[in-house]
Amino acid sequence: MATRSDVAEFVKIHLAVRLKRAGIAQPADDLSLTNTGIIDSFGLLELVSAAEARFGIEVNVDAIDIDELTTFGGFVDAVSKAL
Repeated sequence: MATRSDVAEFVKIHLAVRLKRAGIAQPADDLSLTNTGIIDSFGLLELVSAAEARFGIEVNVDAIDIDELTTFGGFVDAVSKAL
């Protein structure tokens, strides 16, 4: 079974080019993925879909506060809870 660390690693790998472009080697849990321009709203949906496919889960984004979902740690937590 996947762990929170597995989810965090997946997100880092999935966003590696964008994180590198932003000069971020190790994203903090409170890093806003959208406010920093790493991803936009469509990129967020893409990331949700990629995580769902990778982990074989469904993330109920309607039940999650969007401000939490757009941070690195909040996203990782949301996917981890769906595992």
